[in-house]
Amino acid sequence: MGWLSFNLWERMRHIEDINICKPLTLSILPHQTTSYIPSSGRGTSDRFKTSFAENFEKAREDNLLSVGSARKLKRAINWMAYLSREKVVYVREINKRVKFRMSFITLTLPASQIHTDSQIKSKCLMPFLQWLRDKYNVKKYVWKAEAQKNGNIHFHISLDKFIHYQTLRNQWNRNVESLGYLTRYREESGKFTPPSTEIKAVKKVKNIAAYLTAYMASTRDSSSSKAKKEAESRFVEGRLWGISSYLVGLKGLRLSEEDGDFDTIMRFIHQNASSSFHKDFIHCYRYSGEVFEELIKVYCEFYGDQWLIDGGFDEEDISLLSVGAVCLAA
Repeated sequence: MGWLSFNLWERMRHIEDINICKPLTLSILPHQTTSYIPSSGRGTSDRFKTSFAENFEKAREDNLLSVGSARKLKRAINWMAYLSREKVVYVREINKRVKFRMSFITLTLPASQIHTDSQIKSKCLMPFLQWLRDKYNVKKYVWKAEAQKNGNIHFHISLDKFIHYQTLRNQWNRNVESLGYLTRYREESGKFTPPSTEIKAVKKVKNIAAYLTAYMASTRDSSSSKAKKEAESRFVEGRLWGISSYLVGLKGLRLSEEDGDFDTIMRFIHQNASSSFHKDFIHCYRYSGEVFEELIKVYCEFYGDQWLIDGGFDEEDISLLSVGAVCLAA
């Protein structure tokens, strides 16, 4: 056991529920690596059972995410941001080629809300997401529901495909018309097409993942103005957020202390992390996407690239990641 792993092991070995006979393990993701000691005791202890039961029974009281939900959403956003590289796409509607990386879409109701949040999600949002998957093969997306000042529910969606704003708006208006909102807008305003969507390209944001995480994953312990705004808004019924099944299924690198060259990789992470923190029985190292690419190279030099096949990636992402998986000796 190297000095880094031993140092962490020593800090953890007196924590309740941790089986110190288990080796230190690394879970390596695009934005951070988490080192922890797997536990056979945690999950069967009275403390864990009581905590789990309390969390399961606890009803959501506001529109802020729990720490666990925010963690899942951040993980998905970081995978999407890392895999979404800047590209040039041809836009038929304007007959031009444009640079593109990711889109941030806001969907609103064109008239005052008269249906429940659950009905709108079921009849409008879910069909819209299905349309994205079927027509444009959108595999990477996350969504978040919020309440506007006027009380209407609205949705934020981030995805990695370029779709012309008018095409998106036309489809969303068709979806909300299933509940009569387009007809009501025309009757009340005298206008034909409501500005019910807003699309922003986020290719110019230096840290896209941090930008989207700050906007979509506010937690109860956050002091940001965005979190305060969400805490004070009217309660949103049902699910607050969602992740595409593709992003849910992606697996990071996993490495056990029993594997060879563990300390070499641990030392690389320790030396290149921009920040780190320790909590309970884990230690997290944060870094940039560039560091993750170098980490892939180091990992593949020792263990090969089988993880690309086993990680749930499609052919396009395997091709992208394989570029970073070239051994350092090459």
